[in-house]
Amino acid sequence: MERVLAIDVGTNTVLGAVGERHGGALSILADEERIVGLGRGVDRDRRLRPDRIEAALEALRAHRTLGRALGAERVVAAGTSALRDAENREAFLAPARALLGAEVEVIAGRREAELTFAGAFVGLGAPPARSLVVDIGGGSTELVWARGHEVEHRVSLDVGSVRLFERFLAADPPETASLAALDDLLTAALAPLPAPHGRTLVMLAGTAASTAMLVRGAVGPSHGQLVRAPDAAALAGVLARRNAAQRRDLPGMIAARADVLVAGVRVLCAIARWSGAEHFVVSEGGVRYGLLRAALGV
Repeated sequence: MERVLAIDVGTNTVLGAVGERHGGALSILADEERIVGLGRGVDRDRRLRPDRIEAALEALRAHRTLGRALGAERVVAAGTSALRDAENREAFLAPARALLGAEVEVIAGRREAELTFAGAFVGLGAPPARSLVVDIGGGSTELVWARGHEVEHRVSLDVGSVRLFERFLAADPPETASLAALDDLLTAALAPLPAPHGRTLVMLAGTAASTAMLVRGAVGPSHGQLVRAPDAAALAGVLARRNAAQRRDLPGMIAARADVLVAGVRVLCAIARWSGAEHFVVSEGGVRYGLLRAALGV
């Protein structure tokens, strides 16, 4: 039975999962997240920083080691927003290729959205009749409108947590005017999109999982957790009133996310308001699971 290691090289995280086909479905054998900030500074400079490249390569080494330990025979990897934007992306891609023995494919936003949807419901059961699946990343946010298993519409917006943190939230704690400007940008970005009313809202990635953990006040798995939109909105206010050191002390906070999460939760809340959803479901799936499904034909 073939086992595959799938790696998602994002703006803030490098995610790795080992999976195999089991009874016609995808079985996840291991799943790891490493927060490395590969895309720090890319929005401004359009260049990857050497220290962040090395941190991302170290994450690849760790995922490769895990894959080998579990008998993964193949590696598939995708790079998203930071690698799309960085002019010196080859400074990462070349050593990554040598390290993995496979290409890190830099995928377009629409392809990222497709893989996001393909991986969103692994471990959650069948997709609902009508859904809006949202992946809030560090550099971009992908939205997928779907009817059951069928994708109806997909879009990628350059409104990720790292990008918006660097553009708007340099002050610690953030300034009121900067928060308002960020909210205005999000409102304008969402306004032209198809109305999603009546759809089940599914939120992916670290921002959604961290929101769930902070709402319940404990670090741990959030896959399948239901989060009320008012609770997320209240959390956005709590995060904005505290500096980074104070946010790190909040129950359920992952310290490495304490800075950019202010922006990420505001993206999440803007989408919840725009969609009219009273709650959302958290999925810890995403691109890496989509890559596994494609590689294993499940």
